[in-house]
Amino acid sequence: MLHQLGKIFSDFSLFFFLVIIVVAGQLSNPLFLSPATIYTIIRGTACLGFLALGEVLVIISRGIDLSVGQIACLSSVIVVYFMIMFQSPLIAIVLTLLMGLGFGVLSGTLVNIGIPPFLATLGTMWIAQGLAEYLGVKPTPVPSHFSSFNIISFETPPVTAIILILISVISLEILATKVPIGRYIYYVGGNEYGTYISGVDVKLIKYIIYSFSGFSASIGGILLTSWTTSGYKWVALGQEFTAIAASVIGGASLAGGEGRVFKTIIAMVLLITISSLYTFLGLPPTLFFLTEGFLILGAALFQIKFRRG
Repeated sequence: MLHQLGKIFSDFSLFFFLVIIVVAGQLSNPLFLSPATIYTIIRGTACLGFLALGEVLVIISRGIDLSVGQIACLSSVIVVYFMIMFQSPLIAIVLTLLMGLGFGVLSGTLVNIGIPPFLATLGTMWIAQGLAEYLGVKPTPVPSHFSSFNIISFETPPVTAIILILISVISLEILATKVPIGRYIYYVGGNEYGTYISGVDVKLIKYIIYSFSGFSASIGGILLTSWTTSGYKWVALGQEFTAIAASVIGGASLAGGEGRVFKTIIAMVLLITISSLYTFLGLPPTLFFLTEGFLILGAALFQIKFRRG
């Protein structure tokens, strides 16, 4: 009975917490649910959500990707650099996405030759940060004649951001739960050796996962650049930990084999809503870090209590 109640709570707890935070924010200040705040939450979810989408798949496979934040930072610098070089947003976006994909392939290669995911992606994280620091000495504004690139920033309501994140979440949720290659990710995380001897190409699955993670992080970096209207080397500094936090709070287990894409995005909405509320109330950023830490520990304790017992 207790286990069943725990499962029900697990399925709906994020929604409950989100409702509580929204109600608390509205009671504390009736202006909290203003269009401006809602649009900020949507844009933040769209940008950082793409970092979490790749991260959660890696965690489900019993890995970790520490490079997503720095890939997003490098993408922010690179996309503006290429825009100025080629005078074409389309070419700049394509080349930036290929760069993110390349970092993902590199991470996957390092993991497949036996380097632990933590060390492999720690290495690619520092490589990405070094390149971002070298190329992006100072923030570089998006050229004014490419105003269409800044649609995420100026579009009200942010329809493009909503469409992008919805299509991505729905597609990945279907892929992860209904398509064989998606289920293999769970199998690899749950029992890698058993998956291997059953005939699944485990190395290919890891290549796909880490490649997508790098690619998805680049999308996040491009969206952040569109939102802030400039390429900045620190635009997503430390956000790999937010992506990991959203994955864990959303129910993903670092032991592998567990996690859901849509819950991860709900967790990201929750984190960004809490951050927006604290900013709105003028509370110090340190309070948000404390809250995030307690949420992570709460999610971990919940997994131990109800998923192993």
